Amino acid sequence: MRHITFQHPAAQALLLHSSQSLSPRVRRAFPNASRHARFFHESLTCSSDSVYPTTTATTTYRISAAYSAKHHPLNLARNIYTFDSRSKAAEFPLVHDEATSGSKHSQRSDSGQDAFFVSPVGSSAQIAFGVADGVGGWADSGVDPADFSHGLCSYMARTALHFPRTTSAHTELRARQLMEAGYSGVTHDEDILAGGSTACVSVARSDGFLEVANLGDSGFLHLRRGNILYQSKPQTHAFNTPYQLSLMSPAMLARSRLFGRGYLKDMPKDADITNHDLEHGDVLLFATDGVWDNLSRQQLSTTIGHFMVASKAWNIDKESGVVVTKDRQVFANPFPDLDHKVVKLHGLSGFLAALVTREAKTASISRSVDGPFAQEMRRHFPFDGYRGGKVDDICVMVVIVLKGEEEGGHA
Repeated sequence: MRHITFQHPAAQALLLHSSQSLSPRVRRAFPNASRHARFFHESLTCSSDSVYPTTTATTTYRISAAYSAKHHPLNLARNIYTFDSRSKAAEFPLVHDEATSGSKHSQRSDSGQDAFFVSPVGSSAQIAFGVADGVGGWADSGVDPADFSHGLCSYMARTALHFPRTTSAHTELRARQLMEAGYSGVTHDEDILAGGSTACVSVARSDGFLEVANLGDSGFLHLRRGNILYQSKPQTHAFNTPYQLSLMSPAMLARSRLFGRGYLKDMPKDADITNHDLEHGDVLLFATDGVWDNLSRQQLSTTIGHFMVASKAWNIDKESGVVVTKDRQVFANPFPDLDHKVVKLHGLSGFLAALVTREAKTASISRSVDGPFAQEMRRHFPFDGYRGGKVDDICVMVVIVLKGEEEGGHA
């Protein structure tokens, strides 16, 4: 069995120096990476034999979110959150009453118009989580797009947390149902007069079953031992015009009728619903378009794959391919010799969330390297001359799936 060499100072620099690009540092941190590059894209065939059968072992989740507002400096020491199932309800983000109204700016994370939530589902073993992105075009109408997206996540978090305890499969919380509850909460909130947001919402069970409702151009990746097992497809009406949950004020509706203008009003029923059976060591990446517009799915898969191998969470075996470690401590403390706050407090999921956020932020301010958004701009507007990244709010959620006994009650 061979492992790619990992240099701790390089990883530390990845989190401390946000103005430098990843690629040269990845090459220095992984001097032998080229011979293993094939392991981190769609063409790798995963081993079909799983040591952790999805139907028998208890599944828990290590969940971290990292974020950065559009015009704010990157601050990964502060703008990061890791879910702990042992926490009291008041310690979960967005579930306290004061955070419900879109006008409660002091309770928001510093993620701009992007928002996220994570919450237990009642007293069950289910976990609900997701991201939302306030549609910036509403600012032209004098509306703060963050009110809608943060309010939406607040209502979804509270719905999940207070969901009735039940043993009946027919009354389990479903992803679309959760989105509907969040949307209903926003539309009945007197402090949120108008706005719109995309949303990618999921509910994960303790048997490894995941249901996702995705509406708009936020989305997620499902990685398994080096493979992109699934990637969500953005829903758009036209270029840079995503599907969106929306709300118009009475004055806006009156003007719309007066001038004969329509407006976009997609509903939770329009969301794409997908179901996934998760295995030990799977990685889920949920993110807003501040990530997808600046980093390709392949780049993200490669970056996450490199560090899953470097931490020895994924190990490369010449005969079996990529094998997931059975040592759960690797996920809690992936680099024991690295004295860094993010790694110590947030484990491997936090490290990966911070890493992706940093890379997206770096790519967004680049004027020389064209990201996916620039490539689409050239396709739709070939004479525009758009180059580089797309400056935007960034919100990243990384979920690592663990099969087996839960240690110390920490997901």
